Amino acid sequence: MRGNAPDNKLLEELRKVHNFFLRSPFRGALKVNNELLEMYAKCAAMPHARRTFDNRPERNMDSWHIMIDGYSVNGLGDEALRLFKLMKECMAPTSHTFVLVLNACASPRLSQPLLLTMQDPEFSLVAMTIQCVCMISKVIKPKLARPKRIVGAIGDGSIQV
Repeated sequence: MRGNAPDNKLLEELRKVHNFFLRSPFRGALKVNNELLEMYAKCAAMPHARRTFDNRPERNMDSWHIMIDGYSVNGLGDEALRLFKLMKECMAPTSHTFVLVLNACASPRLSQPLLLTMQDPEFSLVAMTIQCVCMISKVIKPKLARPKRIVGAIGDGSIQV
């Protein structure tokens, strides 16, 4: 699903479901709206998910996690990190949040190599650990795309991290 264009037929069906819920008594139900966010993310329709997210007056931790994960899974690491920064303004991240942010750091199109958004003193150890893992991921991931070369390079000691 990473970076793929939305499946137009599936997206059209999802928009019909969304429109139905907007007219139903469940339109304000947080769980239903979170399910819509998740379905948009699975359809690689992050602009639709973001519009739905932004138009919700109520959000919970699941709402934020679904959006951060959706951006990450769809190869939009920068957007995931921007949303994480917004999330920190209204609620405290959990350990699950940090796992999702770590996944966003491994995005191939991430423009910032370090996770600078987590430099708050209360997250310093977590931030340092995540930054190290992200940097290792950025170095190792491209090499893993060439498995025969990396196996040979490991054998002769030419891989340096």
